[in-house]
Amino acid sequence: MVLVDALLGEPTPKLTLPHKIQLSYPGREWFVRPYSPSNPWWTMLLAALPAIVTLKGIFVDQHITVVIINRKENKLKKGFGYHLDLTVATICIVVCSLFGLPWQVAATVPSIAHVKSLKIKSKCTAVGEKQVVVGCREQRLTLLIIGILNGCSFFMWPILTVCNGVIRNLF
Repeated sequence: MVLVDALLGEPTPKLTLPHKIQLSYPGREWFVRPYSPSNPWWTMLLAALPAIVTLKGIFVDQHITVVIINRKENKLKKGFGYHLDLTVATICIVVCSLFGLPWQVAATVPSIAHVKSLKIKSKCTAVGEKQVVVGCREQRLTLLIIGILNGCSFFMWPILTVCNGVIRNLF
């Protein structure tokens, strides 16, 4: 789509990347205060209902993901680690809420795809017979690498800026 945008030559809005970590709005503080003179006390009560609904949604999403992944057919041995994952997700949501950052929640489809990709299937089956799952390569390295690469994307702004300029000059 970037190439189509460049080929059309239309002045579409582009994402401007900051050169350093800074607030997007200069009048805002890093920490989001639940109560301040500009934020009356009753707004906390008003925000409680959507917060409870959102909390239930996140809990249900996480629980559905855990139930699907911990099925007996996946033959996981370390299934209880997902309770730790829920605790870590909860802590991250609280911290992100205090700083006004987006939440990280369970990603059901990628999690299921990840488990399917790590399944060990039997190699000797009869013609037309379905392969049997004999185990699962359990590791946390993939998610760690994904997290590190997501964090490193902040430092890619010079590369993205240069690429954007090169594509613009080509077309």
